[in-house]
Amino acid sequence: MNTKTLIIFLAMLFVMSIIGCGSNTSPSPPSAPTGVTATPGNGQITLAWTAVPSATSYNIYWSTATGVTPTNGTKITSATNPYVHLPLAVGITYYYVVTAVNSAGESATSTQASAVPQPYTPTNVTATTGNGQITLAWTAAPGATSYNIYWSTTTGVTPTNGTKIPGATNPYIHTPLTIGITYYYVVTAVSTAGESAASTQVSAVPQPSTPTNVTATPVVGTTGEITISWTPVAGATSYNIYLATPNNGITVPLFVVPPINVITNTYTQTGLTSGLTYYYQVTAIIGNGESPRSTQVSAVPF
Repeated sequence: MNTKTLIIFLAMLFVMSIIGCGSNTSPSPPSAPTGVTATPGNGQITLAWTAVPSATSYNIYWSTATGVTPTNGTKITSATNPYVHLPLAVGITYYYVVTAVNSAGESATSTQASAVPQPYTPTNVTATTGNGQITLAWTAAPGATSYNIYWSTTTGVTPTNGTKIPGATNPYIHTPLTIGITYYYVVTAVSTAGESAASTQVSAVPQPSTPTNVTATPVVGTTGEITISWTPVAGATSYNIYLATPNNGITVPLFVVPPINVITNTYTQTGLTSGLTYYYQVTAIIGNGESPRSTQVSAVPF
């Protein structure tokens, strides 16, 4: 065999060895995922892990008993990373392991991770103003055993910077409050699993108390005069009197705006038409706040 032929022969053997080695190489199952974490949320748990380079998908196995494996766990196939597991029962511990998958098979399981779902955050929170008070209400959170309210007179209230009202019922009346000041609130739900995230913030401004014992009396010995009086409201700086002129048979009196503003808790209106009915409602003013209107009263001047 001459030198040229020998070189060609050796080259062919080298190429064939490379092809042979490639055909005998097969992919291996991926390694087990690492860094698996389980983070609790509102009736849910978020799972995350470090990506496995050779994995094409992942399986999650979970159970409410520790020691979960692919044999005894409930399987979630083709899970994304991160994966949100919901809806879950609040206050129960959930256990997880994760495996990586490729064309060669499934990896060994990760180390076990666990978490307890938090209570659901209260929703539809409302703050309704009243007589020197604010009434808070919200939609009940599944699994909650009680609620906490956090309040402040500065916006941006949180469980960290707010004043806490523990074990609040739904609805909850916050009183006594300063009239004319804005109060801000968030609500959290509490269960054996802990405390939920805070609700969206709501706010309201307490109103003064509504005047009571309002009377309207025609002044004896005069023509066209009616005296309106009521029990003074603590802290009131003035009062508004809303007047409805004779309604000429209309069922609901039409009260005039702007009202008559007075300082004292009695007022005599003059220049009225004798024999016609006049209707009145009274509110109390404190700072920038005005109370709800009193019950309606009426009188007919002589």
